[in-house]
Amino acid sequence: MRSVDTVVVGLGVMGASTLYVLASRGLAPLGLEQYWTGHPLGSSHGESRIIRQAYYEHPDYVPLVREAWAAWRQVERISGWPLLTETGGLMVGRPNSALVRGALLSATQHLLPHERLDAAAIMRRFPAFRLDPDDVGVYEPSAGVLMAERATEALVAEARRQGAAVHLGQRVRQVVPDGSGVVVHTDHGPLRARSAVVAAGPWTPALLPDWHVPLTVERQAVTWFRAQEPRWFEPDRFPVYMREEVGGDTFYGFPSLDAATVKLARHHGGALTTPDRVARHVGDEDLAVARHFAARTFPGLLPTVAQSTVCLYTDTPDRHFVVGPLGPETPQIVVLAGFSGHGFKFGPAIGRVAADLLMTPGSGPALFRPDRFVGA
Repeated sequence: MRSVDTVVVGLGVMGASTLYVLASRGLAPLGLEQYWTGHPLGSSHGESRIIRQAYYEHPDYVPLVREAWAAWRQVERISGWPLLTETGGLMVGRPNSALVRGALLSATQHLLPHERLDAAAIMRRFPAFRLDPDDVGVYEPSAGVLMAERATEALVAEARRQGAAVHLGQRVRQVVPDGSGVVVHTDHGPLRARSAVVAAGPWTPALLPDWHVPLTVERQAVTWFRAQEPRWFEPDRFPVYMREEVGGDTFYGFPSLDAATVKLARHHGGALTTPDRVARHVGDEDLAVARHFAARTFPGLLPTVAQSTVCLYTDTPDRHFVVGPLGPETPQIVVLAGFSGHGFKFGPAIGRVAADLLMTPGSGPALFRPDRFVGA
């Protein structure tokens, strides 16, 4: 049986980030990916991701996203690849919506630059929007866009440059503790390692037979609409945004990155599925949901869908991440999972946490402890 020091299973953004951090610390990790970097079958594809600091989900995320922001800029510098564009960010909803209240809480608690805007002020500043009179917004000037596939590929390329090995097209079947080490069972035979990081997204539960954190996999359709007025959606005139509607549905979107089409999607509300049985085709029902939102929010968009894709959310019951050891007796296996549709932006910071946990076993950030679900 071949032996290695540390294996990283899965090279989406979290696994790629961990591989990059470990390699930058002078180690020689092995990254295993069942498909290829930037593939469209998991959760790290789809052109773009929002990066924002006025974090409505919980104020405790703010220091971590600040760390990730700086790390993305460092990856840009050393790789020479442009990854992050600041466009400003807008959180829109009724004053008592979870989105608006949460964004304001994080912004005020962490003294983040922000503005509170009413619907009329939003539409004057960003004429692409059509909002209800009772809507309000929290505007964050430093929010922006991360280029998803490019960012993941940059992390893997830099990890390789610094000494990491990468095996693509190698599917892992199980990761099991073996004394103080790990055995990683792959389609190419078993590997023995001192430690492992499992960052396999929706495939995670199948790889860890004795791990019982409750995860569900949610199918999400993503669409790009053609713009009748492309100038309204240019990155220097249109922010990344999220909008919580009356009733709780939340949508998000981006400026046009090609001067022709505009990406938008619903955040949560998709059908439960599995990564190997998910319906990959974006159908009429998916398109109807997106068209309805686009028509009532953006009069400058045509009903024509130019492109679409399906991505997967791997959700925890509380929609906070799972980052920590497999169990108290198995610190040599670190699990990164349950990013619930809002994890991509944190990649390099989560990679740093994973590397720290391997080198100095502990529990990781309290909000993300895997054992919070014990007895639930």
